[in-house]
Amino acid sequence: MKYKGVIFDMDGLMVDTEIIEHRAFEIILKEYGIEPNPYSNGLLHKPGAAGMNYYENFRNRHNIKDDAEVIKMKKRFNFRQIIEGEGIKPLPGFIDLLKTLKKENFKIALASNRVEDLVHLILDTLGTKDFFEKIIGPSKDRKHKPAPDIYVHTAKELKLKPGECVVLEDSEIGVISAKAAGMKTIAVPSMYTKDQDFSKADVVVKSLSDINMELLESL
Repeated sequence: MKYKGVIFDMDGLMVDTEIIEHRAFEIILKEYGIEPNPYSNGLLHKPGAAGMNYYENFRNRHNIKDDAEVIKMKKRFNFRQIIEGEGIKPLPGFIDLLKTLKKENFKIALASNRVEDLVHLILDTLGTKDFFEKIIGPSKDRKHKPAPDIYVHTAKELKLKPGECVVLEDSEIGVISAKAAGMKTIAVPSMYTKDQDFSKADVVVKSLSDINMELLESL
């Protein structure tokens, strides 16, 4: 096998965090007495977006007087409360794929734009943290996706060359990021990202359940 590492995105790929993100924002709007103004996808946010502009756009869209930093802290608090209170379920095929990759001695990593303490909360809730050799979150020293920074850094942490890694992504900007890092990429579009452009991906599948050793060997 020419590939030695598999790097997972998290949101929308491993778990449906998009609906939790939506609910966290909805709680904020109720607090301000504001009527929700969702996008065409039914969500109050755009999947895959990150950084302070993410919160600034939400603030401006709903004419909230508090600044973006306040919105960010409120949203993260609500997000954590929802998961701690209700738990979260893995998307189909995620656990089985982890077990297969572990059995085949792949190095497994996670690279996410989501703040690292919430990544750990989700992995702890799922009981899957021990599968991952490296868990990489955002950094002030690295640009967010679609820049390749996080995937380049993750490969270095795994002590692998970019060409030895396969990335699993659910969003167009994630695929662009992984390809820019020089990695093979399998796209697994979610219900929220299915209309995005995945033409740059090496393979597009419907579910993590469709990913097996034969597919990895064919890349």
